Amino acid sequence: AIVAGIARRRSGFLGFVALLLVTSTVLVSFVPPDRTVVATGYGTPLENSGRFAQLLGSFTVYSTNDSSLPQASTLDIWQGTGSIDIHIKKGMTVRIEANLRQANLWQSRFTKAKAGDDELQQVTVKTPHTKTADGRYSYSFIVGSGTPTRTVHIWQGNGSVQVSQEPPVEAVATDPATPETGVKP
Repeated sequence: AIVAGIARRRSGFLGFVALLLVTSTVLVSFVPPDRTVVATGYGTPLENSGRFAQLLGSFTVYSTNDSSLPQASTLDIWQGTGSIDIHIKKGMTVRIEANLRQANLWQSRFTKAKAGDDELQQVTVKTPHTKTADGRYSYSFIVGSGTPTRTVHIWQGNGSVQVSQEPPVEAVATDPATPETGVKP
């Protein structure tokens, strides 16, 4: 008020300051204090541990498959509204635990279209859940085989979660041609 009086623009400036204070108060009251606040479109490697909060937008978890990163990790994601995409490399075992307001968690798997077929087809299936006493949807499952070395915890207000496991990497035939000339030895 003192600054507004000095500037002699009380109503406009005070309105702006009031709006700024209300907005920041609302944002701070919703976000858990022990998390790193991230912007929309944020992504993080599955191999790193962290606690993140995102009010709205898209959040991507991906695998770098970097053996120099820790062998065990836990990601904790709090999202107000938006979408979360988790991409898991073949050969990794990950535990997914989610608490969602809507039953919108999907898994994509790659399977052979028919017996004897070498071509893989992506199949999306809805993941089984349990309904909690407060009306939310709880998921807990493992992607991959073996003991999970990575864990992803999700709390989401509104939106969807997509978990996909990459197909196995096929051996790539190498051409013995030299890159400079393109001529085979």
